[in-house]
Parts: sequence; C-alpha cells; structure tokens
Amino acid sequence: AELRYQFALAFAAMGEWENATRQLLAATELNPKHMQAQLRLSQLLAGTSDLNVVSNANQRLEELFIATPKDPDVLISLAVTEWKLSKKEDAERHLRQAFESFPARVDSAVELARVLMARGDLKGAEETLKRTAGQQPPSANAIVALALFCAFHKRLPEAQDLLLSAVNLEPQNGRAIHSLAAVRVQMGNLEEADRLYKR
Repeated sequence: AELRYQFALAFAAMGEWENATRQLLAATELNPKHMQAQLRLSQLLAGTSDLNVVSNANQRLEELFIATPKDPDVLISLAVTEWKLSKKEDAERHLRQAFESFPARVDSAVELARVLMARGDLKGAEETLKRTAGQQPPSANAIVALALFCAFHKRLPEAQDLLLSAVNLEPQNGRAIHSLAAVRVQMGNLEEADRLYKR
C-alpha cells in the first residue's frame, strides 16, 4: 500500500490526477487503514463537481474524523465536502474547530472566511483573516489572504499596504507580487504594476 501511495504522490506532483487517483484507490484497497492515502484520495474526490463522488469523499473523511478528530487536514477536507453537500452548519463547525486549534493555518482561515462571507458575516470573516495574519512568525500568505479580502471590498489602499508588507516579508512570493500588481492596476498605477509583472 505504501508503494502505491508514493506512486500516487509522484503522479499528483506531475498533474496526472487520474493515475494518482488510481494508485490511491489501489493503496486504500490494499490497506484501508492507510490514513494518508485515504486523506489524499478523499481530497482528490472532493475536487469534482459530481456530488455522488463528493459524497463518497465525505464518507471516507467522516471515518478519518472518527479516527483522528483533531487532525486539521481531515477537518478542513471534511468541511469542504460538507459545504458542497449543503451541510453548511457542519462545515462551519468543523472549520471553526480547525481554526481555533491551529489559528496560524492559512487554509483553515480562508475556508472559514469564505463560509462566513457566504452567510453575510463580513466582520467575522475579516476578524478570522486578521487573526491568522497577526500570528507569529508572520506569514506572507496569511497577509495576502487578508489583503485580497480588502481588495474584494474595494479597500484598495489598505490592500496595497498589506501586500507591500507581504512582499517585504517574502520578496520571492509570487502570489504576493502578482496580487500587488493586480491591485495597482485597479488603482490606475499601470506603470508600477507592469514592473511587478516583469519581476
């Protein structure tokens, strides 16, 4: 099972998702208790638009959750499937659990913020992203997530300041650089945006 799992990771790294899924299915058939294989398979299945497949992923993740109720990857992945299956209260509960246990994790903060925004709690979404952006040591990706929230709500100067701090923190962070360029385009500063795009 472990060999199949390693093959799956290699295929996934190359973007060969069908082969990766095939290897993960084989790994989980050989050893249903291979937790990492079950998790990665569930994450791949959850990425589809077919709700029957998403339901399959949800069932696998519920079993993983019973076995490892505090694993943030399991909590976040489970919440993603729950949201897709319209189990919105369950999704929010599991994302809150992941966020409260691991507030520095950008993925849990972003997913929770999306859920809060979807139900109109913009203040809660912003506070979630601010809390993660304020963790130590600072994370450029967490700051970018907060900046994109500000940009989405047309608070462009604030978004620009945040993105500048993210770029200063991690000068090679492509997401921060391109997000800053996009904000400067929106602000009409095309010359500076062009310089950033060429970095």
